[in-house]
Amino acid sequence: MNRSSLSKPRANKPPEAAASFLDGPPGPTRQPDIADAKSPSHGTPPTPGVQDHPFPQRRLAPATVQPLLTLSQVADLLRVSEKTIRRWMLSKRLPYMRLGRVVRFQQDELLRWIEARREV
Repeated sequence: MNRSSLSKPRANKPPEAAASFLDGPPGPTRQPDIADAKSPSHGTPPTPGVQDHPFPQRRLAPATVQPLLTLSQVADLLRVSEKTIRRWMLSKRLPYMRLGRVVRFQQDELLRWIEARREV
């Protein structure tokens, strides 16, 4: 760089030119959105955030997920020791599941297991 190019002041653009550059091209820049249009079937605007789609995704009914029980919770529920629960697990008498190294029990399966063993 030479000194003469550093000493020359740059020509500033007028503020209008800078503003039009930042705002984008002249005219309407926002395209109409599907959500802006009125619903043709009802004459009311659609729910905000919901757009008409040629293949609408169906919402699945929420599954009733029951929490998994720990070994100590099952022992408390059945009023037996944890050692007894482990023995029943080893002899395949009690339904359980392993998630990696963790042992858990499904509450609905455990209740069915209890009902199957009820003596009348």
